[in-house]
Amino acid sequence: MFAKQIIIAGAFLAALSTAAPASNSVAEIDVPEGLKIIDVTEAAGVELVWYGDADGVESTSEAETPSLSRRCGSNRTQCFNDNQAAASSCEALINGLLNSSNNLPVSPRSVCATLAGNRCCTSWANNLSGAKYYYLQSAASAILRNCRGSAGFVSGKSYDTLLGSTCTTQCLSNRPDGCNNN
Repeated sequence: MFAKQIIIAGAFLAALSTAAPASNSVAEIDVPEGLKIIDVTEAAGVELVWYGDADGVESTSEAETPSLSRRCGSNRTQCFNDNQAAASSCEALINGLLNSSNNLPVSPRSVCATLAGNRCCTSWANNLSGAKYYYLQSAASAILRNCRGSAGFVSGKSYDTLLGSTCTTQCLSNRPDGCNNN
């Protein structure tokens, strides 16, 4: 009986070691103040690091939106010269999001992918309701298309973004925080 328990425990530990993220461990990831890592997943061969509010809010309740604006979903973009991410990392992030119909994890605020040491994140300003991974792809693609510089870097914001049933602002940059509705 004891030998069976040891074998089962050994098999369990071996399975855990192969399931660990290959590129970065959670301990190696720089987490901005006010955020925490809530999940690390893989989609289309891309490791996605999901960030949530550090204050422990575990809610996906929709931000108060009296009614959806007719322009919500237009993904109107604004480009920035700071916090630029490598476009190749952003393409990997977008491809990872596009290939997954999973529901967004509880209380996320951003998701990042790192390719060749270059991090790209998409973040959003409000709690979401009824959103799936691939809903993040449309605005991120619009920002990449409209804001990609000739040097291959991108940073921008999409206003009037419809994610699930929430109208919000979505950003694409090299950081998982700082996206707001302004």
